Parts: sequence; C-alpha cells; structure tokens
Amino acid sequence: MLGRVIRPPFEIAAQDSVRNIIGIRTRWFILTESGTHVKNCLASILNPLHSQFIPMRAALNYNASPPELNVRYLIISDIHSNLEGLEKCLQLARGQYDQAICLGDLVGYGPDPNAVVDRVREVASRVIRGNHDKACCGISDAEDFNLLARIGTLWTRQELTPERQAFLRELPSGPMAIDSFQIVHGSLADEDEYIVNATQALPVLRGLKTQTVLFGHTHHQGGFVLNADGRFQSIHCDSRNDGRTLVLTLEDGGRYLINPGSVGQPRDGDWRAAFAIIDEGKREVEYFRTPYDLPKTQGKMVKAGLPEPLIRRLELGR
Repeated sequence: MLGRVIRPPFEIAAQDSVRNIIGIRTRWFILTESGTHVKNCLASILNPLHSQFIPMRAALNYNASPPELNVRYLIISDIHSNLEGLEKCLQLARGQYDQAICLGDLVGYGPDPNAVVDRVREVASRVIRGNHDKACCGISDAEDFNLLARIGTLWTRQELTPERQAFLRELPSGPMAIDSFQIVHGSLADEDEYIVNATQALPVLRGLKTQTVLFGHTHHQGGFVLNADGRFQSIHCDSRNDGRTLVLTLEDGGRYLINPGSVGQPRDGDWRAAFAIIDEGKREVEYFRTPYDLPKTQGKMVKAGLPEPLIRRLELGR
C-alpha cells in the first residue's frame, strides 16, 4: 500500500508549462516502505523534464535532530566614541561572522558618540551597557572617574541627542546568556569590576556556571583560563601582525574569561583597534588587531576641544 501523502507537492496538469513546473516548491511527504513506488510514479509524470530535476530521496526522517548551527559571533567592546576604529574593525570582520555582540562602553572619551551609537544599533544583535554608557546618559554620575574621564563624560552628555541617551539608558546590564556563553562588561558579580590579574580572575573562573564568559572594561585583549587539571593561565595576544593574531581552542573541562580588547581605546600597549570572533561550532576564539585612521580621530578630538592627554594616549595604547 502506498504511504499516506500529507500534502501533494505537485499539482500538474497537461497544460502546465516548463516554467510553472520548475517554479513549484517541493512540500513535505511522509513515505512508508512503499516510498520507492511514489518516487517512481512521480518520475514517470515528470519524465519529459527529468534532466531538469534533482532526483528525489526515497525517505525523509522527521525524527532526526536539526543540524548543529555553526554560529560565529563578532565580539566588540569599549568603542568609546571612536568611529574610525569601529569602522575598521567591521571592515576587517566583514563576511567572517553571523551576529555581532557589544560588551558595552559605546561612548565616552572619543569624538563621535552619536555616530557610534547608531552604528552599533545597526550591526549588533545584543548590546549590554558599560560604566561610561551609564555616566554619559545620566544613570550614574562620574564622581568615581578620574578628571580626564569626567571631562570626557560631560562633553559626551552635551553631544548625545536625547534619543541616543534614551537608547543608552535602556541598555541591559550583564550578565547576559547567549548560547553556551555569557557576556558581561566588568565581571559576573559587578558590571563595574575590573578583572586584570589572577587575584581577580581565579575566583570568577572557579565559580563559572558556563564554560566561557566574555568581558571587557579593562581594555586589555586576552583573558584567563582555568584548565581541566586546575592550572591557571593568562591569555596573551602579543603578535604585532595585523589581522588575526591568535586562535584559542576552548578545550573540554576548561573555563575561560575572554576579553576581545578595546575597539577605540586600547590600553595594553598596542594602539591598534581590537576585537574577537567566537566560533560556537569549532569552539574557538579568534583575536584580531587592526590599524585605523588614528590622525583623523585625533583631529576630531582637537576640534572638539577634548583634553590633550586623551588625544595623545590613543597613539600610545595606554
């Protein structure tokens, strides 16, 4: 007996043209052991056009699990109103990722807060806030900032439009879970906390509920690892090559704190813009560095009247 056809995929009349037949989309079947007979029947109907069709499969398995998605996430953080740095990172990453994620601090320090907010809204599917975002939109004051950061914050508040300020105010705080990892700005316990050494990193690594946490805030590209055997390591990205500088494999049993570095205000001794891509399918993190039009950014800062030390530190990566 023929298997029951749930919805016939072809409604073919004698007058159907070749174009109409080719344009029909195949719908779904449930085939039993007699599926071969159905195949043969359809083949005989379509025989004049047989060479224009891909041969049908004998059966479809609707109980099979869907294939695992190989999602690649672009990770950007600490852009700090540096439009040139952001655009260069996006240019280098183009075609290499499926979704973009921002770990906060879109604004502060740099000369293009409105343009950066707009660009991040355009490209990123998930964004969490940073401490400068909070200060620049009025959620917090800047009393705990140093003098230069406070000056930059006050200038940014005046530059941001009400609509962009509202966007920053509505940004969620971390941690946020995404697939197999979490994202934060500072740390899991405190979005404003810095993780810069083993003393701060080890307690976080030991308490992780997921294998990997992505964090920013320090402006240092790299991170920390607690291996399956309990061995602690720092992740160093010391390459002076442009482009992909390191590929890190996320090994079974390990726990990872991954910092993509700063797009717009690096402080690890390398002035180049930094970002990372995490590949969920391959379980790898790729770190990148790229030069950008630094003189253009500095020229904008001079024109805006921002403090000279903020302008100079961009070329030093400090």
